[in-house]
Amino acid sequence: MKDNIKQIEQIQRLVLDIQKIKRNHMIPETELCENVIEHSFSIAMLCWRVYSLVNSKLNLEKIFQYALIHDFLERWLEKDVNAYATKELRDKKSIREQCVFEQLKIEFENFPQMLQTINEYENIENDEVKFVYIIDKIQAIILGKIDNWRPYINAKISYEQFSKKIDSYTTKCPDELQEIYKSIIIHGKETFYDQP
Repeated sequence: MKDNIKQIEQIQRLVLDIQKIKRNHMIPETELCENVIEHSFSIAMLCWRVYSLVNSKLNLEKIFQYALIHDFLERWLEKDVNAYATKELRDKKSIREQCVFEQLKIEFENFPQMLQTINEYENIENDEVKFVYIIDKIQAIILGKIDNWRPYINAKISYEQFSKKIDSYTTKCPDELQEIYKSIIIHGKETFYDQP
C-alpha cells in the first residue's frame, strides 16, 4: 500500500513540475501565460470536440492519453521553446527532452503504459497521435486569434513565417482532419495581424 501511495505522489509531482512551465501564449484578456497543464487540458477538450465534429472512429481513450502527456518531456524547461525558435534552440530543446525521457524511464519504470504512450507520441506512430498533434497546432492558431495575435506580435512572427509553419504541418494531418485543418489555416491567414 505504501508503494502505491509513493507512485501516486510521484505522478502528482510530475504534474506540478509541468505546471510550472510557462508557454508563449497568454490567457486572453490577462497578462498571465498559459502553463503546460492548462495547455494540455485545452488540447484534450479540443480533441474531444473535434472528434465529435468529424465523427471520428479513432480510439478516443488513446487520444486523451496522448493529449495529457504530449508535452511531458518539457519537464524542467524554464520556458517553452516555441515553434518559431531558431534551429539551434529547437535542437537544444530536443536534446533536453531526450534526457528528460531517460529520467522518466527510471522514475516511472512501474508505469510502462505512460512511457509507451510518450514514446508513441514522440515518434508519431499512429493516427491517434497525428490527431492530437494537429489539434495542438490548431489550438495555437485559435488561441492566438482569440488573443488578437498577441504572442505572434510579441515574437515578431511575420505572415510569411506563420503561413510557412502552419502549412508545413499539413503532411502530418490525418485524413479526417484535413478539411477542418485547412479551414483553420485559411481563417488564421485571413485574420493574422500583418496579412498582406
